[in-house]
Amino acid sequence: MALVVMCGQPCSGKSEAAACLAAALRSSVPDVTVRVIDESSLHLGRDESYKDMVVEKNLRGVLRSEVDRSVSRDGIIIVDSLNNIKGYRYELWCLARASGIRYCVVYTNMSIAQ
Repeated sequence: MALVVMCGQPCSGKSEAAACLAAALRSSVPDVTVRVIDESSLHLGRDESYKDMVVEKNLRGVLRSEVDRSVSRDGIIIVDSLNNIKGYRYELWCLARASGIRYCVVYTNMSIAQ
């Protein structure tokens, strides 16, 4: 049905927004499978996953593979990670397009004062 990609800076409320969105979708459309894909669902810690570029690149590959396996016409996938690289979001868009499902980017923005 859809691929929702959460995007924004660290500590901007992406995970909270993803959890609220997943809960709202589960309650409003109970017959649709809603899955949140993030570092913790893959048993990876955020601190270890972003400590250097090589590990972060591997994490993006693992997340992309999991999205590729999970994408279907009868479910909603929410990708909750940094997703701050435009080329990576384009790869996810290509996966959604190839599967014939809708694609949405939710950008969370918070000022430094907050």
